Amino acid sequence: MTTPLRADNLPEAAAPAAPGAEQSSAPASLWVRLRPWLLLAAILLLATGLRLWQLERHALWWDEGNNAYFALQSPQRILEMSRLTNDTNPPVHRLALGLWLRLLGPTARNLRLLSVVCGVLTVPIAFYWGRRLGGPRAGLLAALLLACAPAAIYYSREAKGYPWVTLWSWTALTLLGTVTGKAARARPWGERLALWCGYVAASGLALGAHYYVLLVQLAEGLWLLARVAQEWRELRRPRLWAALGRLAPFGLAQLAILALVAPWARATWQTAYGGALAIPLESDPLAVGRYLSQMALRLVGGPNPPARPAWLAVGACAAAGALALWAALRHKQARPEAQLMLAVAVVPVLAGILVQLWATIVIARFLLFAVPALCVLAGAGLARWPRRTLPLLLALAAGWALCLPGAYAAPAPPEEDLRPLAETLAAYARPRDAVVVSYIWQEGTLRLYAPGVRARWQLGWYTDENVAGEMSGLLEKHPSLWLVSYQQPLQHPSNQAGWWLEQHAVRVLAQEQGPTRLARYAPPCAVVDPTPRAELTNGVSLAAMPVPRNARPGDVLSVGLAWGVTAALPPETTVFVQLLGPDGTLMAQADGDPQNGLAPLSTVSPGTAVQDCRALLVPADAGPGGYTLIAGMYDRASGLRVPVSQPDGASADHVLLGQIQVTAP
Repeated sequence: MTTPLRADNLPEAAAPAAPGAEQSSAPASLWVRLRPWLLLAAILLLATGLRLWQLERHALWWDEGNNAYFALQSPQRILEMSRLTNDTNPPVHRLALGLWLRLLGPTARNLRLLSVVCGVLTVPIAFYWGRRLGGPRAGLLAALLLACAPAAIYYSREAKGYPWVTLWSWTALTLLGTVTGKAARARPWGERLALWCGYVAASGLALGAHYYVLLVQLAEGLWLLARVAQEWRELRRPRLWAALGRLAPFGLAQLAILALVAPWARATWQTAYGGALAIPLESDPLAVGRYLSQMALRLVGGPNPPARPAWLAVGACAAAGALALWAALRHKQARPEAQLMLAVAVVPVLAGILVQLWATIVIARFLLFAVPALCVLAGAGLARWPRRTLPLLLALAAGWALCLPGAYAAPAPPEEDLRPLAETLAAYARPRDAVVVSYIWQEGTLRLYAPGVRARWQLGWYTDENVAGEMSGLLEKHPSLWLVSYQQPLQHPSNQAGWWLEQHAVRVLAQEQGPTRLARYAPPCAVVDPTPRAELTNGVSLAAMPVPRNARPGDVLSVGLAWGVTAALPPETTVFVQLLGPDGTLMAQADGDPQNGLAPLSTVSPGTAVQDCRALLVPADAGPGGYTLIAGMYDRASGLRVPVSQPDGASADHVLLGQIQVTAP
């Protein structure tokens, strides 16, 4: 049946020209050419906004703190600490992160910003592959899906290496698809060599950040092998060597990639594998069904998504991807691209079933590089029949809309937020101080939240045998020693550093943030002459060292006291030392039993002089003026102070230790 000729279906050369057509055709043609790129630019802005929105709302968590620590170290120190901590990651992402922080500044926002950039840059790569698979509309849909995918958004807002790995893995995929295509055979050998070198470099940057990139290379190898076998069958070549010659450059490239990573792997293999074995399992390695369902839910719906919306999104994404594959089977030109997307989306997940039997752990975020492949396939399927697939698009949008809040969830409980402790460090730490941490993630987190602190950072891995020598040496070299403990009380033998400092130094302050404790210590005071300076009505005498005349905001005031006990004291009796402002306002205090609370006066035998070294911290916001230092005793139960005997019989509830002039900082 012939189609009737009409003006609207005539060939362009035969169509009648309307007045002014020459003037309007050029702008219309320009708009048609620019429209996909303008839409892609809008999608990139959307992707950037989704990843930057409230980027600093949640505090850095342990893994991010680990990366912050490594990023601030030299390459030699990275190797040393990777061995000591049984770290499982190669160093490329952390080296890049260190360079990034040196360029932009060591802050928590900049730490996460590299992941944002990597996540956004992956979006145009999805557009490229979607366009190859199904045209501009498919490319735009693929880019839009990746821009809005909850898993991609979540990990692009986290200072970890998964967006970096995804970006460079897909850069390598793009170069591989270019250099192995039929059009590449007509390229000069120098250009093909450059493409292969780029592929090796991009794959090395990915594998040098996470070992599970090997699964991407496995997918690439299987795809290329299947493609060469298919071409060999279609051409009916009698000899295999010509077909196998197509695989030789890929094999050489894999050897080059492994050679780039081999030195690091050889140096850290045993400790890294031990660290992998120590990671808690998310599921039973033999529960294949549970493993596959978790992979599907988390790769499509993001980390810990609501089940029903996530399954809705999984179903819509799978159906759209199946349509893309079915369409590719009908169109031979798009078949290689569809096969490559399928390989990258499926092969790493299926290979993970076997890997988890050996490495014990395969988590969805390790396979984040599969998410762009899912988006490309889904975008191509949705673009193939726009009207018929509209319900699938709406189902996917609805599922993701309900999963999207999870992309902005806190990675750790609120009590793990170290920002309040960092504020204290930033306000009071001095350049000559030392900060002892229990874990490297604490140092990484605190250094980024308090970048102005110029103290010496020390990793506090001590034993009962060496803690005394290490702590004594630090107190001799530094005027103040800060201790960051985790899930351990200060006055417990399991906290070797804290337990020693509580017995041999004077605690200046102690601050708790969930399971983390920040304490500051000063060297002990000199022995105080017990000659009484004042008498209290309960039979206790007080002697004190002279107090300093001047101080500045943030200074530590060490106050040496000696309590002479002549009679047994009630158990509730304790000591106070207070710093009062010019108007009598309480500015700082050090209440409690002597020796950081370890020597209650009620347990002291009569006739004993108890040495009591106290330390008060002049507030950072203290204004200039005359401040008063007082001391005394009170009853913990009632809060009543013990009166002080006065020669003239006047009543007083404290002993005046001296006046201090606080000057401007």
